[in-house]
Amino acid sequence: MRQKTARINPVAKFARELQRCKPFTDRKKRQKQGYSKHKKVEVFMPPLLFCVI
Repeated sequence: MRQKTARINPVAKFARELQRCKPFTDRKKRQKQGYSKHKKVEVFMPPLLFCVI
Protein backbone atom coordinates (compact mmCIF):
# COMPACT_ATOMS: atom_id res chain seq x y z
CA MET A 1 0.00 0.00 0.00
CA ARG A 2 1.28 3.49 -0.88
CA GLN A 3 1.99 6.01 1.80
CA LYS A 4 0.33 9.44 1.33
CA THR A 5 2.66 12.42 1.20
CA ALA A 6 1.96 15.30 3.54
CA ARG A 7 0.69 18.43 1.87
CA ILE A 8 2.75 21.50 2.65
CA ASN A 9 0.84 24.72 3.16
CA PRO A 10 3.18 27.58 2.11
CA VAL A 11 0.94 30.21 3.71
CA ALA A 12 1.10 28.62 7.13
CA LYS A 13 4.76 27.76 6.67
CA PHE A 14 5.91 31.42 6.38
CA ALA A 15 3.16 33.07 8.48
CA ARG A 16 5.34 33.46 11.58
CA GLU A 17 8.08 35.21 9.63
CA LEU A 18 5.94 37.67 7.67
CA GLN A 19 3.04 38.60 9.94
CA ARG A 20 4.58 40.78 12.63
CA CYS A 21 3.22 43.62 14.74
CA LYS A 22 3.98 47.04 13.28
CA PRO A 23 3.49 50.44 14.92
CA PHE A 24 0.93 52.76 13.38
CA THR A 25 2.15 56.08 12.01
CA ASP A 26 0.73 59.24 13.57
CA ARG A 27 -1.22 60.78 10.68
CA LYS A 28 -1.72 64.14 12.38
CA LYS A 29 2.02 64.50 12.99
CA ARG A 30 2.82 63.50 9.40
CA GLN A 31 0.24 65.98 8.07
CA LYS A 32 1.94 68.81 9.97
CA GLN A 33 5.23 67.80 8.33
CA GLY A 34 3.63 68.23 4.88
CA TYR A 35 2.72 64.64 4.00
CA SER A 36 -0.54 63.99 2.18
CA LYS A 37 -1.72 60.59 1.03
CA HIS A 38 -3.34 61.80 -2.17
CA LYS A 39 -1.50 64.69 -3.78
CA LYS A 40 -3.75 67.31 -5.33
CA VAL A 41 -2.98 66.99 -9.03
CA GLU A 42 -4.66 69.06 -11.72
CA VAL A 43 -6.29 66.99 -14.43
CA PHE A 44 -5.20 68.02 -17.90
CA MET A 45 -8.15 68.57 -20.23
CA PRO A 46 -7.28 68.98 -23.91
CA PRO A 47 -8.71 72.18 -25.46
CA LEU A 48 -10.45 70.21 -28.23
CA LEU A 49 -13.15 68.99 -25.86
CA PHE A 50 -14.37 72.53 -25.16
CA CYS A 51 -14.61 73.61 -28.82
CA VAL A 52 -18.05 73.92 -30.33
CA ILE A 53 -18.17 72.97 -34.00
